[in-house]
Amino acid sequence: MSKAALWKFTADGKGGGAWSLQEPENPTLFSGLHATEYGAFTQTNTTGFIIGGVSHAWTELNHPSAEPIPGMATFDMKTKLWQNGTTNFSPFGAGTLNQASAEYIAGFGEDGLIITLAGYTPALGGNLNDSDGPPLDLRNLTFFNPQTKKRYWQVASGFLFGGTNGRDKYNYQDTYILSLPGFVWTRAPDPPGGARTGHVRTISALRTRLELTAADGLLLFDMTTLQWKDSYDANAAAYERADDLKTWYGNGSLDKVEWSSDEVRKLFVAATSSTSESGSTPVGAIVGGVVGGIGGLALIGVIAWFVIRRRKHQRQPLTPASASNPNTYVPPGETRESKHIGIPEADSSHGYTEMPASSGGFMHHSNGPVEMDPHARPAELDATPTGWR
Repeated sequence: MSKAALWKFTADGKGGGAWSLQEPENPTLFSGLHATEYGAFTQTNTTGFIIGGVSHAWTELNHPSAEPIPGMATFDMKTKLWQNGTTNFSPFGAGTLNQASAEYIAGFGEDGLIITLAGYTPALGGNLNDSDGPPLDLRNLTFFNPQTKKRYWQVASGFLFGGTNGRDKYNYQDTYILSLPGFVWTRAPDPPGGARTGHVRTISALRTRLELTAADGLLLFDMTTLQWKDSYDANAAAYERADDLKTWYGNGSLDKVEWSSDEVRKLFVAATSSTSESGSTPVGAIVGGVVGGIGGLALIGVIAWFVIRRRKHQRQPLTPASASNPNTYVPPGETRESKHIGIPEADSSHGYTEMPASSGGFMHHSNGPVEMDPHARPAELDATPTGWR
C-alpha cells in the first residue's frame, strides 16, 4: 500500500495526458484524513466533496475493522486546501453514510446544489464486518448548498424499485431517471445484458450518457429517446426532454408538486421560470435532463443499484425509537408515530430517509487521504483508488 499522496491528471487534448504528484497546501491535515471507499463523492467547478464512507484493511494498513467514517471532507482545487468536519461543517452533521451517490446540479440556487442518493447509515463506531445499517430510500431526497452547507429535502413521486441486495448477493437491472425540477421518477428500458453494478458513469455529449464498467464493457444511453445503444452518434441532435417528460411538464404537473417548503419551491420553480422568460433553454429542461438523464443516470437504476430490495420472509424488525436507540432518525416531514410510505418494491420497512444526527468526531485519523473519484472532472484526483468506484 503506497504512502498517502495527491495526484493531478493533466489532459493533453488528444485523448491522453499525464499524472503528476501534487503537494497539498495543508499537508498535516491531508495526511491525517482517513483513506476511505464507498463514500458519496462529487465535485463543483472548484471543489471536490466526499461524504461518509468506510475505512478498513483495504484502505489503511493495520485497520482490521470496517469503520464507518462520519462527516464530510472537501478539496478546493484552486487553493489546494483540504477541509473536513462533522457538526459545524458537514450538512449531515456527525451522521454516517455508506454506498451512496452524490451529484452536483448547477443552475438551481446561487451556488447550485448537491444531492445525495440512496446508501445506508451504519452505526457510528460499529464494524461493517459484523453489521450494516438501515437503508435510505429514494423517495425523500436530501440536497444541500455546496457553499453554505445548508440542507434541504424534498419528496419525489413516481414508482421505483430495484437495486443491489448485499445480503443475498443479487443485483437488479431496473432503470430509472429522476427529473428535476419536478422530482419525478420515470421508468426507462432495462439495460441490455442484464444487471450491473460497480460501474463508472460519465457524460460523452449533451445527449448521450456513457456507462462504463470493467466487468461488462461499455453501454451508451440516449437521454432524449431513453434508449440504450451499442454505437455512438457524434452527429446526434442536442438534448431535448423525452416525450414522457414533455407530457408530464406540459400537463402542468410541476404546479402540483407538494414542496417541502416555500424556500425549496423557489430554488427550483423560480430558477426554471426566470430562465424560460429570458428566452434561453429552460433550466428545467437542461437540469431536468441532466439530472433526469445525466445525474439521473447516476440514478439510472445505477444509483437505484443502491436500493436494498425487500425480501419479506427475511425482514428483521427495527428497534423502536427510544432513548436506548439514539441513532434512530426521524426524517424531515415525518413523525415517529407516522407510517412511513416507502417506494413500492423497495425496502420501505424503515423510516429512514436521511442520516442520523448522532454524536461523533471529525473525519480525522493518522493515515491516508480521503479518495476522490479518479474518473471525475476535478483538477486534483487520487490516482490510487482503494476499491470499488
